[in-house]
Amino acid sequence: MHERFPEALERALDADRQESYYGREWRLSEPAWDERDGVVYAQLGFRRRTRHAEIDYDDEKHVWISSESPARQGNFAHFVIDLNSQLLAFEDRGTDLKRDSFLHVLKQFLAKAGLEANLLSDAREFEAWLSEVDRVTRFRVTLRQPNPGYSKRARQVRELAGEVEAERLTIEAESSAGLNVRDTLLDGAADTASLGNGSYRATGFVGDKRRFFDSAKRFVSGVIEVVQGDSAQTIGSKIRDLMNEIAPEVPRHRPDEDAHPDGDV
Repeated sequence: MHERFPEALERALDADRQESYYGREWRLSEPAWDERDGVVYAQLGFRRRTRHAEIDYDDEKHVWISSESPARQGNFAHFVIDLNSQLLAFEDRGTDLKRDSFLHVLKQFLAKAGLEANLLSDAREFEAWLSEVDRVTRFRVTLRQPNPGYSKRARQVRELAGEVEAERLTIEAESSAGLNVRDTLLDGAADTASLGNGSYRATGFVGDKRRFFDSAKRFVSGVIEVVQGDSAQTIGSKIRDLMNEIAPEVPRHRPDEDAHPDGDV
């Protein structure tokens, strides 16, 4: 049986569950569903039990005193999910709550409902990289069956995958003289991979100096300004607005469209 995406997501974002990762206890906040805008707001964070050292000075005995007491430390990040595009945007809290840790734990929650999450690479950075190099000598892209669909520029690769009935397709091209990438099958494949459906790498030259591009390291990101006193709703709205501004054009799901249990987010 197929399950619609919102229902599957509701099962995944269970605030009563917890996940463990590197000795930390991870929990979700109760999701806030904005049905009018088709958006879900929530928070994911961790706490860990530690021992807190306290230092004091005894004025009567004239000695320093060291003692320990139980303490809890942790951090959390806000995230937003668009129910129509199935795009998810979240805060990167830096060293204390790293992007990779957040994604790993979020994937654990999503997997309970048969969902998975993949980073969207920044196609704009690839276009800028292409403009910087004199020639591209090697290109490799791997695509999974795209969900919800191919990008508009992927007609050729869509026809190729359909002709051979491929659920997974890898294309590798190499030429010392330079490959034609722009507006070709390679460009369309990269465009679709950027939507979270795969990955691609390229090697180019500027003069005799080699340059590399790796989509896994060029994810879509932006900056929001959070000031003291901002509520969770305000921060969530800032993330949503940024997501709408910088997110790539993703084929939209119809509100009544059934989603496979193993769909992406």
